[in-house]
Amino acid sequence: MAIDPGYAAESDEALVASAKLGHDGAFNELVRRHKEKMLRLAWVWTGNAEDGKDVSQEAFVKAYQGLKKFDGRAKFSTWLSAITANAARDHLRKRRLKRFLLWREVRDMDFFLESVPDNSPGPERGASRGELAGQIQKIIAVLPEKQRVFFVLRFMDGHSLHEIAEMTGVAEGTVKAGLHFAVKKFKAAFEKSS
Repeated sequence: MAIDPGYAAESDEALVASAKLGHDGAFNELVRRHKEKMLRLAWVWTGNAEDGKDVSQEAFVKAYQGLKKFDGRAKFSTWLSAITANAARDHLRKRRLKRFLLWREVRDMDFFLESVPDNSPGPERGASRGELAGQIQKIIAVLPEKQRVFFVLRFMDGHSLHEIAEMTGVAEGTVKAGLHFAVKKFKAAFEKSS
């Protein structure tokens, strides 16, 4: 997708307004800005890169079709995340997937790796970081579905409790409790495996 320099400097709100007027370039810029984040979110829900791609594409189509209904009460990214989460739930229901996998690439674990000091010298440093990323990936993958989703949205994507509640359609207290248990399980599993 080519970047239209006329839209690159615009805010999401301005792009939404332009897209509502039929300016496809504005919507293309919104897609460009939010594509990776929606892919990650879809991947969290489906546990599968290919399904994640399908779900995120479906979410962008639904967002484009429903753009006129977007009223701006929430941020565009929050609204789009809710559409993506709903599309993922629909996808999972149809497929009856029972087990979810998470994050197949080490690069998605950079958030955690940056917070863990690595004092090993030279080439071993890269290997130990890779091992650590794999360890973290495995721990996150076995968290219960809701807790895993809350954990990734909060600590990897940086969403607030309120935003996560809106995206997932649950109460903020449920998100807070789910995060509490997810962090507790993550810490226990991480300490056990270290």
